[in-house]
Amino acid sequence: VTAVGAGPTFIRATAESVSGHAALNVVLPVVATVTVTPTVATLTKGKTQALAATARSELGTLLSRPVTWASSLLTVATVSDQGVVTATGLGTALVTATSDGRSGTATITVEPFFFGTGTRSVGTEVPPGLYRSINGASALCYWERLSGFSGSSGERIANDIGAGPRVVAIAPSDIGFASSSCATWREVVGPSTSSTTAPFAEGVYLVNVDVAPGLWRSVTP
Repeated sequence: VTAVGAGPTFIRATAESVSGHAALNVVLPVVATVTVTPTVATLTKGKTQALAATARSELGTLLSRPVTWASSLLTVATVSDQGVVTATGLGTALVTATSDGRSGTATITVEPFFFGTGTRSVGTEVPPGLYRSINGASALCYWERLSGFSGSSGERIANDIGAGPRVVAIAPSDIGFASSSCATWREVVGPSTSSTTAPFAEGVYLVNVDVAPGLWRSVTP
């Protein structure tokens, strides 16, 4: 006898004019574990990641069961009924797959968007926003905000060149952004200095990124 579906049935055997039967009840195996793959994923805002859920019985048999998906923090990540995660904001969220009362999770981390040097399409390759170059203090960084890709100087909306990190606001109306010798550009997402007691030395600093607004006093004699 091979079980093909859940439910009760009778198995009858007949030899000449004599027969006998046995009652048989087929039950579905219970889900013992649910595993989500990948278990860890790192995204930038707006990007997606497909997750897969695998349900198995106590014996390790692969089971076909309905799965429901949920995110612990919708401001960081949402998840579709098919397990596709969309990064909505910075932070970490747990995405859970549940089947027959058993659950598995994946940890989703959303980081600031970053990109390297070169010419990139705004809106397709680079989201509009405020960016800072992560390059050496002595490196000479050159950048251009562009209204097209023909290479003509008339497409240049704004540009700058200088040593050390640069800060640029890329607008939604920009078509392209080009940089040379600027290393990595990383999205500026908020103050990195939360206390007005944190010391800083001489130099040029970006307010709300390197230095928090507030009342400051020099302590050098």
